[in-house]
Amino acid sequence: MRKIFTLFFVFVISTGTLFAEKVQIGDLYYNINPSTHLADVTWQFSYPSDNYSGLTTAIIPPTITYDSVDYTVTRIGEGAFHHCSTLKTISIPSSVTFIYSGAFDSCSGLTNITIPSSVTDMGEWVFVNCSSLVSIVVEEGNPNFDSRNNCNAIITSGNWLITGCKNTIIPEDVIGIGEAAFYGCTNLTNITIPNSVTWIQTQAFYGCTGLTKIAIGNNLTTISIGAFDGCSSCESISVMSGNTKYDSRNNCNAIIETASNSLIMGCKNTIIPNSVTNIGSEAFYGCSGLTSVTIPNSVTSIGQGAFYGCSGLTCVICEAVEPPTCSSNSFSEVDKTIPLYVPCDAAEAYAEAAVWKDFTNIEECVFSVSQAMETYNLLSLEAGAKSTETYTIRGYVTKWKSGYPQYQNADFFIDDTETGSQVLLEAYRLNADNDADKRTLIVGDFIEATAYFKNNSGNAQLVDGTFHVVTPGTPPEDKGNSSIADFISTADTKNIYHLTGTVSGLPEDRTNNAWKYGNFNLTDATGTIYIYGLLTADSVAQQFSTLDIENEDEVTLKGVYTTNNGTPQIANAIFISRTKHQDPSGLEQIEQSPMGNGKFIKNGQLFIQQGDKTYNAQGARVE
Repeated sequence: MRKIFTLFFVFVISTGTLFAEKVQIGDLYYNINPSTHLADVTWQFSYPSDNYSGLTTAIIPPTITYDSVDYTVTRIGEGAFHHCSTLKTISIPSSVTFIYSGAFDSCSGLTNITIPSSVTDMGEWVFVNCSSLVSIVVEEGNPNFDSRNNCNAIITSGNWLITGCKNTIIPEDVIGIGEAAFYGCTNLTNITIPNSVTWIQTQAFYGCTGLTKIAIGNNLTTISIGAFDGCSSCESISVMSGNTKYDSRNNCNAIIETASNSLIMGCKNTIIPNSVTNIGSEAFYGCSGLTSVTIPNSVTSIGQGAFYGCSGLTCVICEAVEPPTCSSNSFSEVDKTIPLYVPCDAAEAYAEAAVWKDFTNIEECVFSVSQAMETYNLLSLEAGAKSTETYTIRGYVTKWKSGYPQYQNADFFIDDTETGSQVLLEAYRLNADNDADKRTLIVGDFIEATAYFKNNSGNAQLVDGTFHVVTPGTPPEDKGNSSIADFISTADTKNIYHLTGTVSGLPEDRTNNAWKYGNFNLTDATGTIYIYGLLTADSVAQQFSTLDIENEDEVTLKGVYTTNNGTPQIANAIFISRTKHQDPSGLEQIEQSPMGNGKFIKNGQLFIQQGDKTYNAQGARVE
């Protein structure tokens, strides 16, 4: 695999021009040419740790004098300031016309750069690994380069962006991102590739370890191998739906070449869709944040360096019965003692297959929901019947049915993928192996469950067993207040939202389970949603009556979006607060008719009359 690293610079000549001697003038070193009276700024030492050590400010003069002869400084030589990590400020005079390759390589303290209008030529990798750069300006009047629209980048007259920094905003007319344009820009956190860009060249974003979010525009048609290598913190990748070359189907957090179904770039949150047939070269290169990966049975080949340096992996799950073909370094720099989970009766094949055989802990496991459904023909059980033995499967928690992340024994769905695009299996009455897993289970967790299978009216259930979290998902965010309409349209099955509305739909009969669990409609000015269970503020269930909530009261609660037969709802929401509905005229009328159905006050306490039965405000029957 080709990997380009910073080179040590040891030169006798620079760019084909032989210099008579290297001299020091002030803080800087120059190669001078007595025949032309021109000078290039050059390095002090070729060894990185010593080059201009301690230099913080470099002011390059337009001319220097040596032995009473004046020399015009016209170029900054190859690797001139390489690895000068203390350099913070550089002043380039208008006499300079050429900045050579690697001139400021690894000047990690450099914060801003101004390119004079006189600089008409630049080499490659001039500002690689300048991780602190926040400002890039090209002076007006430069015929070959600009920093249009204050974009904090260097752009060629041909509309290619060749150098960027953490504050770069890529203009809408840029057509390409050049090789190593953002190389080593560790402070870059997110990047949006506009629709005008058609090509991202190799290592354009190499080593951008702080990059968390990548958005790809409609017209990108070429992504060179290694363009995003080493982006270890990336957690979100999206391709606009109008792109005909690439996609990020099923919100998989990856870039997939649509025609070939080849995944060419992934991140730590990637869920590989079951339509992918190839994992491309360097797709997850250096993704140290990746903790587990499930390779679906659709994948037949894994490219060169696909998982190179994924040092955070704790397990690899490969669903294919026949081992996918791998390049020799597909899993280089990955711990081979971690579990490799493979289908039943496939361990021998993997133990003999190239690359796979390097894993020393190969385990057979019915780990996917769809595979379990197919292997055990679950729905061949009679309706309501439960299997006579337990089974162990693995899958992702995809959504809550009638539970909340902090609620013990919550019902949830597990699947092969977080998107729920394959077979869902309902987990019911499962206990965690430990309290930590029980209390912190979240959507996105990859779990292993051992339990019985049951046919529940034609729906497969996993019941009466235990589970533990193999690989944690990303914790849900508390998104704060939301209108009901926005909550429904967002349909976010992972994160927590706060809703406020008016209660309705509680039945008159207080012996109805709705009064036990808290089942009602919540309505605000934008819409209505059904609340299937309201827990107390400390997540205790079946205590709705203690909350003193009635129809027409205003209630604030928080919960996670789910559905029941396609209808949006919140299951087991958490109570936050309530405001009682006040209707003094109604109370007076009820006091005058104490035997009718309704409310009355006696000795300063509120009671509810239903026929010949009386209840206090907490729902308890009184004589």
